[in-house]
Amino acid sequence: MQASAFRRFAGEIIPVTVFSCTILLFLALARFALVPQAAVLSATAVQLDYFKSLLSDRNRYQEIRVRLLDRQRLLADVAGRAAPAPADYEAGGLSDLLQLLISRAKEADIRFVKMLPQQETAHRAEYPVVLEMTTSYHSLARFVASLERTPQALRVERLAVTAQKNGLDVHILVTCFLKKAQ
Repeated sequence: MQASAFRRFAGEIIPVTVFSCTILLFLALARFALVPQAAVLSATAVQLDYFKSLLSDRNRYQEIRVRLLDRQRLLADVAGRAAPAPADYEAGGLSDLLQLLISRAKEADIRFVKMLPQQETAHRAEYPVVLEMTTSYHSLARFVASLERTPQALRVERLAVTAQKNGLDVHILVTCFLKKAQ
């Protein structure tokens, strides 16, 4: 009786082993492939619900719209202040533009080491001026930003910066534009 049970068991061991390995392989696949995907899908569904709630009329649409309109007004105000006033750049001559450069430098807390006017270009009333200064990063940024507000009168052509222990050594080529006398 035991011998017949062993023979029958020996005949069934291969199919039982294959079946057990298949179940083990399926469980491993489910654990490492399907479970992480379910977590990703769940997180994506949560994000989708969040964005739907942001866009729905009854939740935050009005709040977002008001904030955007406020930002647009603020941007328009800043752009309006950045536009140069006509008195700023309709200078009477090169000396007025150089005075404008000096006043902008004082506003940015910059002291010039040298201010070297270059030769005027032949075809237009452009006067290049090389400015040498020692300053900090923040002061330099304020100064260049103030020059960029008057592109009709002043334009920064080249900028060379060298870092030093006591600040920055800066060389700037600024072109001053004058209206030709009619």
